[in-house]
Amino acid sequence: MTWLALVRAAVLTASAAVVVQPGETLEQIAQRSLGDARAAAELKALNGLTGDTLPAGATLQLPGPERARAQSALMAARNALNQSELQAEGRAEAAASLGRAEQLFESAKYEESAAAADAAWRLLSGSGAQSTRFAVQVSDGQTKVTSRSGRPVRVEREGLSRAVHPGQALTITEQSFPGAAPAVPELVSPPDLARLTARPNQKGTGAAALSWQPVVGAARYLVEIVPLESPSAKPIALSVDKPAARVSLPVGKYVWSVRAVAEQGGKSNSSSRRSFELLMEPLKLEVKETRWK
Repeated sequence: MTWLALVRAAVLTASAAVVVQPGETLEQIAQRSLGDARAAAELKALNGLTGDTLPAGATLQLPGPERARAQSALMAARNALNQSELQAEGRAEAAASLGRAEQLFESAKYEESAAAADAAWRLLSGSGAQSTRFAVQVSDGQTKVTSRSGRPVRVEREGLSRAVHPGQALTITEQSFPGAAPAVPELVSPPDLARLTARPNQKGTGAAALSWQPVVGAARYLVEIVPLESPSAKPIALSVDKPAARVSLPVGKYVWSVRAVAEQGGKSNSSSRRSFELLMEPLKLEVKETRWK
């Protein structure tokens, strides 16, 4: 689990619930609310869901601060396992305990997951003089990593890393690494629930113009348009370098959202979602008088 996920978890613990938007999948909700699409399994377990289809307007419970505690324990156990010798005493038992912790975390059993991860860490921390010990503290939208002994702790995000040597501490925020995620775009036009009319072309589609506020540090934007009247249809994905897009669509209802992407690859969370309906202008037929008899 990356440090950015830990930061997001700390910030989001103040929110107790999330409302499902039209056309939104469980993975999209997990990305929007927890910053990680893979957390869909957690939301499913936490809310006792039996399927992946969710009605618009439904309310889902979000994890509390125990999730961040479990993430910290898992991060410590993973680092200890990765930095231990292959033949280190207790390594096999620690790996099994970490595996159980991962499964418990995915099942939203965060306290049990933290306990299993701590057990894995303890098995490795006493394996010799070179054992690595460090602490991870998450609070107020930032993460503090303190290295106490052994090998340097590597803090990594999207291929970028920093080493924290014994006796050192690193406080991490969104701006700590190049390529940090930019701000979330603010949608401008069309307004939510808008009814748009367009002149049809030869293919029977019309153009819909979308726009949003520019984001500082954004090199491009990812636009997602989800058809609401065709559940089997795949979302339309666009990549544009300006805070606006013009896309040809058939008649129907749609939901759209935007993400900002920094030059180094960091991505924002998805914007709020808006819906619109595209209608075609009726064809105007003109009958002119002729002189032929």
